[in-house]
Amino acid sequence: MMFYIPWEAGWDSPALPTTSGYTEFQAPSLRRLEKPWGRIHREGVTRRELCRLLPALCLWGARDLFAASGSGAGKVFPTGPERIELGSWASARSMRLNWQRSAERFEVLGQGTRGNFSGEIDSRKITIRGVVCYLSYPIALMDERLWIATGDLAKVMMPLLFPAGRGARGPGSSLATVCVDPGHGGKDPGNRHFGLLEKELTLKLALTLKPLLEKSRFRVVLTRKSDRYLEPEIRPVLARKAGADILVSLHFNAVPRIGAEVRGVETYALTPAGHPSTNERVASTRTGYSGNRHDAANVRLAFELQRGLVRTLGAEDRGVKRQRFAVLREAPVPAVLVEGGFLSDYRESRLISQPAYLLRMAEAIRDGLLAFVG
Repeated sequence: MMFYIPWEAGWDSPALPTTSGYTEFQAPSLRRLEKPWGRIHREGVTRRELCRLLPALCLWGARDLFAASGSGAGKVFPTGPERIELGSWASARSMRLNWQRSAERFEVLGQGTRGNFSGEIDSRKITIRGVVCYLSYPIALMDERLWIATGDLAKVMMPLLFPAGRGARGPGSSLATVCVDPGHGGKDPGNRHFGLLEKELTLKLALTLKPLLEKSRFRVVLTRKSDRYLEPEIRPVLARKAGADILVSLHFNAVPRIGAEVRGVETYALTPAGHPSTNERVASTRTGYSGNRHDAANVRLAFELQRGLVRTLGAEDRGVKRQRFAVLREAPVPAVLVEGGFLSDYRESRLISQPAYLLRMAEAIRDGLLAFVG
């Protein structure tokens, strides 16, 4: 059984002296809670040991509350990640939370537009500086206040609102080495709709993107230059051998049902360790990968590419998302996977088939990379 209980930072959390939150712990069965009391009576405990026993003692006192209400009413709530009160967090950073308790939507305003973001209660979807992004956990309403998961603050909000340093090498003879990975190839055609093959379109896009990046002083390597099959796991290995600073994997999307009218662009970064991916309610694994060393840079790279694509193409913004794709898991450098549109949508597939549209898409990716390296 898992619970999280309210806490006020400051007593044992010097890094967050002005914030509140919810901390998570593994609770024993309520029927076993007599053991801590018995030990205190028989042996006595040190102050440190008493602190460790406090969660169990709190649950003992809350047992009647659970029996009476049948839910996590009062001070004990259902399972969830550690959270911090959003208004306090915003105030500590000279930002302002705008939210009326009768409204489902909220917004946080910073100085200028850099710190602005908005969203809805009980939703993982937020908009940061005009770009849709997905949190790992929904914004929660508890005790008439809004709460955000500390993991989302660390892995999404802080890297995007308060980025630290450059994404890659600074200006010089070459901005950075970009490994461009045309998805699929050879025996793996990828998605196939309306006479279009994903493997051919990703290669065309990569070959269009390469000279644009080189003109912008990037060094560019391709994982494939022809219709060649590569295992997804080998692609980050090729990026490492090429001395790449950035890895961008190119793909095109599809849904099984033709005519579903699903369209738009989305950009994926690797899911942080222990977090659920965007299409999951709970994490399918708590495993971390070597690509997680670049979590902050990954989400910044995804954000800049997604912003460039939406602005340049005028496409529907399906957001910055998270997934544990094989090409991202062991990436030695900041890496993203771009889904440039839906081949299963007739109108969007017609656009993607046009060289002029692929050129605009390549320009958008270039602009995003330039913004990332700063």
